[in-house]
Amino acid sequence: MELHDEAAREIVALRALASSVACLKRPNQGTDELRHLMTDGLLQLLAVKDANKRLCLGLEAVREQTGDAKQQLEQADTTLQNLLYEKNYYEKE
Repeated sequence: MELHDEAAREIVALRALASSVACLKRPNQGTDELRHLMTDGLLQLLAVKDANKRLCLGLEAVREQTGDAKQQLEQADTTLQNLLYEKNYYEKE
């Protein structure tokens, strides 16, 4: 959940930056400041992309773990069914 919170914070910061840029995009107002804000915006966007990539990689790891656990559960269930079948067979003898 920490990565998700980080991505959400980056998105909020990016939106605030976009709002600041929109206020400055008027003729003869803060060209240097506008460039600085745009650079910050690009850096924020890269941070959001990085957080998204890490979230996707984390999701893949969880999917692999889930698949492995599911396979183990199915194997245990098959073993249990076989043992129950044998038990019933011997009880009938």
